[in-house]
Amino acid sequence: PFGIQNVYGQIDNNWMSLWGEVGTFGLLAWGAILGAIVRMCLFIRRRTHGMFEIALAEGVAGLTVGVAVIGFFGPYFEFRSLMFYFWTLIGILTLVWYRERGAFNFLTTSN
Repeated sequence: PFGIQNVYGQIDNNWMSLWGEVGTFGLLAWGAILGAIVRMCLFIRRRTHGMFEIALAEGVAGLTVGVAVIGFFGPYFEFRSLMFYFWTLIGILTLVWYRERGAFNFLTTSN
């Protein structure tokens, strides 16, 4: 909705919009969240032996870097269809990360 998209191209990007909305510390926190996601993916990649988990971790790491880069070129963080799948995959990877860390598995009834 911002910029002059239909005439001269799109001038809005997510990073400037986040900076304006949440300030410098919020922008740094958002970058730290994306960095933590990539670190979680790399941890899963090193620790697991399942091919599905390895492929998912590598794919989400690349997707996270791609989403961060493409955020410079448009308001892609705001697309509900893209972000729903992005955060769903991260949620699945978080469960794998908990399992690989040996943390409590809340999906089972035993403690």
